[in-house]
Amino acid sequence: MLYYSVDKQGNQEQIRTDIIFVDKEGPEVTPSFNDTPVSFENGIPVFTKDVNLIIEVADKKVDVQKVSYQINDGLKVESSDLHTIDLSEVLSKIEEETIKIEVRAYDAFYNISKEVIEFKLLS
Repeated sequence: MLYYSVDKQGNQEQIRTDIIFVDKEGPEVTPSFNDTPVSFENGIPVFTKDVNLIIEVADKKVDVQKVSYQINDGLKVESSDLHTIDLSEVLSKIEEETIKIEVRAYDAFYNISKEVIEFKLLS
């Protein structure tokens, strides 16, 4: 972009150049399980009870501003420092068989990514 300003007297400053960056994409949300599913039920992966899940959140263009997640209909966790979510300990305490985790990630321009991770745990 080229621009300049002119004062009330008609004096024009030197033409300036700036590059404007437009980002319309939210951060990437990448879930990683430490094991492969033992089966699938209606397209939903089934894991053993001792599975670990780590969710990485990154944005290639700008910084990640904040991340929130909610497991099933439980408490929503939100943080501006949460770029790696290790749910290993949390999963070991969950009684439900079906797990649904909703992750929302916001970048510095407040572009939003929403990822739903659904899987089952064997009893």
